[in-house]
Amino acid sequence: MGGVNPWNPEGSPLRNVQLEMLEMMKYLDDICRSHDIQYMLNGGSALGAVRHKGFIPWDDDMDIALLEPDYKRLVKVLISLDSDKYVLHCQQTDFNYVNAFPKFRKREGNFMGSFPNRGRLYKWRGPGIDIFCFQHSSYYAAYLASAIRGRLVNWTWRIRQANIRRLTTKLMFALYACVKPFIIVLNIFSRKGELHNAMGMGWPQHYIWEQHLKPFVLTDFEDTQFPVPNNYDAFLTGLYGDWRTPPTAEEIKKTGTHSKELTNI
Repeated sequence: MGGVNPWNPEGSPLRNVQLEMLEMMKYLDDICRSHDIQYMLNGGSALGAVRHKGFIPWDDDMDIALLEPDYKRLVKVLISLDSDKYVLHCQQTDFNYVNAFPKFRKREGNFMGSFPNRGRLYKWRGPGIDIFCFQHSSYYAAYLASAIRGRLVNWTWRIRQANIRRLTTKLMFALYACVKPFIIVLNIFSRKGELHNAMGMGWPQHYIWEQHLKPFVLTDFEDTQFPVPNNYDAFLTGLYGDWRTPPTAEEIKKTGTHSKELTNI
């Protein structure tokens, strides 16, 4: 599906980034297939696949999700990936990257994305694909983990001196590791089949139900196909409510994209 005016006409900065991410996603899909790792498009990428047969025209990121066993396998594969073009951007590969979810990133580029202030410190700044883990947990555990982790580590980019920033970041992660076992206890309140983004990854208000996910089904995305949840209607309704009705132009302008410099809004 080609670009849709006025947001991402062919040749526009936004469309060019989308096409770069599409190339990356095909590469990542090949990796998952070769290692028998099951994944699905997540969030706006799943919505784009179902509603637009490709990218949401005004969207400038891409997301996938995996259940915990496959997530751990994929991270292990990508950490050891020998590629001059792509890298798994995470705390293990760049101490300035403190997001709880890793990003499969293009090494080259200067795409600041959602976190421009923190992003200026990143080792790599190319466009990337966010990788989320769906984990059995309760809302209370997911919420508390996200709140505590965010408050501990998200501010560390403000420290100007690299050595002090590195030491402080390690200390904040150590504190979070000490608190985490107490948060996990709250999982006793989880319901059967209840999933959330893995503890600390954010968006705890998103309830994902295991019975809505597998078996994943292939759906058209631009010039190829990628997997989405089997019951994508229930999945997307849980995330967005009325996902079938696109927002108005005014609503899009108000919400914007992660990187407003890519769109004329």
